[in-house]
Amino acid sequence: MTEENKVISAEEQKILEDFKNLNADYEKKFGFKFIIFVNGRPKKDLLPIGRKRMENSRDMELATGIKAMLDIAVDRLKKIEKAEGAKTTLESKKNNDDSPVSEASKL
Repeated sequence: MTEENKVISAEEQKILEDFKNLNADYEKKFGFKFIIFVNGRPKKDLLPIGRKRMENSRDMELATGIKAMLDIAVDRLKKIEKAEGAKTTLESKKNNDDSPVSEASKL
């Protein structure tokens, strides 16, 4: 099922609408977009965090947002490094398969 054809439950629609409102209120209050390191958590678990953060001062929220951006960047870097490591391992294995010992074992 493609993302466009996905049926959204009434609960999910409510959560999305709540996030839309939270984002608008947040941006109006702080002057920048709401950012949070999702890290696999469901949207319904993030809404209370966003609502609580609306109580923060602008400076506190700016620091929280910057930390979230850094956490996201570090997480993405780790995923890239992991993927590159797997790629390097596969390339190394392939290169080793071309060795004379590997060639001899094919006979």
